[in-house]
Amino acid sequence: MPWYAKFIIAGIAVTIAGFAAKQFNATLGGMILAFPFVIGTGLIFARTDSMTAYVSTAQGALMGLVPLTVFLLCVVFLGDKIPTIASLAAGVVSWVVVAGSLLLIRGAE
Repeated sequence: MPWYAKFIIAGIAVTIAGFAAKQFNATLGGMILAFPFVIGTGLIFARTDSMTAYVSTAQGALMGLVPLTVFLLCVVFLGDKIPTIASLAAGVVSWVVVAGSLLLIRGAE
């Protein structure tokens, strides 16, 4: 699959999630964007390459849930206590630390 097709499909996925958020609620849009489209699209692209890439992508998606959860917890719990940009920055820093740690641990195996 050409690289530009991946961008088009990803753009469509984000548009659908945004539409769901606007039409119904932001939680639904976030749920759609967080797993079925982002992870599913990644798995579809990986599957076109090889089964090994497919399995590695699935493992990476599972591993990525940990730093994503830490990011979201920072934003949720700090969002009403400090300015929004600060809670987002704290979430990003937390994500980088947790994701980097997981990659180092996985690399050590």
